[in-house]
Amino acid sequence: MLLCLDDLHWSDATTLDWLSYLARYLPCSRLLIVAAYRSEEAGSLSALRAHLSRLRVLAELQLEPLGAPEVRQVLAHFDQDHPDLALLTARLQQITGGNPFFLLESVQTLLETGASPTAFDAATALPISSNVRATIEQRLERLQPMARQVLEAGAILGPTFAFEEIRQTAGRHELETVEGLDELVARRFFEEHGPGYRFHHELIQAVVYHSLSYGRRQLLHRRAGEILERLHPNPLDPISGQIAEHYARGGLAAQAIPFYQRAAEVAERVYATQEAAQYLNKALDLLKTVPDRAEHRSRELALLIVLGAALTSLKGWSAPEIRETYTRALDLCEQVGDGAQRFQVVWGLQSYHQVQADFAPARRLYPSTGPPTQQTKRRRGAPWARLAAAPFRAGDRRAAHQLRKQLRRGIAVDQRIARRPCGQRPGRQPANRRQQHNSQPEVGPLQIGRDVRLVAMLDQTQDVGQQPSGAPHDHQ
Repeated sequence: MLLCLDDLHWSDATTLDWLSYLARYLPCSRLLIVAAYRSEEAGSLSALRAHLSRLRVLAELQLEPLGAPEVRQVLAHFDQDHPDLALLTARLQQITGGNPFFLLESVQTLLETGASPTAFDAATALPISSNVRATIEQRLERLQPMARQVLEAGAILGPTFAFEEIRQTAGRHELETVEGLDELVARRFFEEHGPGYRFHHELIQAVVYHSLSYGRRQLLHRRAGEILERLHPNPLDPISGQIAEHYARGGLAAQAIPFYQRAAEVAERVYATQEAAQYLNKALDLLKTVPDRAEHRSRELALLIVLGAALTSLKGWSAPEIRETYTRALDLCEQVGDGAQRFQVVWGLQSYHQVQADFAPARRLYPSTGPPTQQTKRRRGAPWARLAAAPFRAGDRRAAHQLRKQLRRGIAVDQRIARRPCGQRPGRQPANRRQQHNSQPEVGPLQIGRDVRLVAMLDQTQDVGQQPSGAPHDHQ
């Protein structure tokens, strides 16, 4: 006879006593008892296990979490032919921690909702089935209040965090935090990870996070942002995005915006343009929620200029988002912009119109650059070539001639740069200076040759009434 018992850790005292009595007859009977229990909740089973060990009828097998091969087999059972099966498998294994019950429930929920786990970057955005939620909430009810408070702080900080971060976010003393962490590790809510901790799997973090009231979540996010900013005053760059998210979710938009901007700059340095654009858009969305002040309009203008360059890299000059971004930036230039910012915005907007072969708007934009400033005089040739080409193509050679001097100066700068060794060119500069050039492309010999031909053509048509002998090449 085979007797199977599941969730033995939930057994009452009478059932455990009966098993202890029955164990005496196991050596001389044809009976096998297979019982399953959670090791993190096995405190009530300690006496029974000790008794079975003395009788030498106990054999224990530790079940390890499912690995990637086993998760792939589960997906095959559901006929999941995903275009990127390896990524799907890794994400599901990460979400569920390899727990078979959580894995099956998560796959079923994703199938019912039509969502993909690869679309959820944060654990708090995961769709969770009612069965998984109920199972985790039952485990939460057995926690001590101190451990529950530490767990809630971890759900705000997660999925990984350091001791001091969770201690200060929870607002507890060191010994209280250690006791709470010990209980959470013993019950397998947390596990030690290097010098800090992490959640055993992301579903626990998601359930705990959503169990918090809106007011408590907002308070803990504010506290987490302040603590991270205070604990990491020097290397803020790697965690500036985290700080921005905490301040944003904590309702502190004014504090979040500069950290989103800083996170975008960090992303640009490592050429993570997509992430930079996401940070910039989040900052711009938050700016709509703060009072309309001059300093906020100045920050919006700076964000839009950087966003325009990022969108150009991602989508090319023909994307309509380029026109929308630079048009809004040009409006702000009328209010708070300086000469250098106006030049960048006009250059970007003219570039968009010239790519569209729409030269009339590009020509009308020329007067909005204003008189040359010290910053614009130092601009390299490619921007000045685009500014000069716009009125020239539109038939206004007088306006084009006014830009010849600046264009010549820019060509000379480009030629000096082109003669430098590769390690000394602007594109190879250290990361902290590379951001200065993100709105202007690298200028190669082909572009310099086009700019030189444009100057020669402007010289040939110096007489305003003279017709040009040919159209200049495209200076995109």
